[in-house]
Amino acid sequence: RELEKLALYAAGKKRVELEDARACVGDSSVATLDSLSFAVAAGDGAETDRNLLRALNDGTAPIGILRSLARHFERLHITATRLASGVGSDQALKALRPEPFFKVRDEFLRQARLWSPPHLAEALGRVLETEVACKRTGSPAATLTGRACHEIAALARRIHRSAR
Repeated sequence: RELEKLALYAAGKKRVELEDARACVGDSSVATLDSLSFAVAAGDGAETDRNLLRALNDGTAPIGILRSLARHFERLHITATRLASGVGSDQALKALRPEPFFKVRDEFLRQARLWSPPHLAEALGRVLETEVACKRTGSPAATLTGRACHEIAALARRIHRSAR
């Protein structure tokens, strides 16, 4: 069915590009939120901006963005804590439901090894504080969410620098 949708979308084109497929196949908002979470945890400011803008332009609510970030950092926290206790990477990932998709498994493990449980708790706290502020302060939720994403990405860059 997805291929039928793509064929209809690309009717008359001689060549179907990856962006064509992304535009019409499946739910791209989930992929965008996953990409945003990975970019924030990696400390990639440019990729954070791209995915944040894409999510907001797709109509994703700032609270939805924050909850997606929280899920990513909770999963990293579970994995980092298990790794720190001496559990192997395969066993640490088996504690997650669902386990990370095979295409992002290595990057997820890299992030879990880089972030310490206290730093992950700090990032989670920032996400939760932002959600509360979005609901209570009357400030623009998209602005608060963007600030939180970039503050956590900055923390990630500091962690990465200190790990070198």
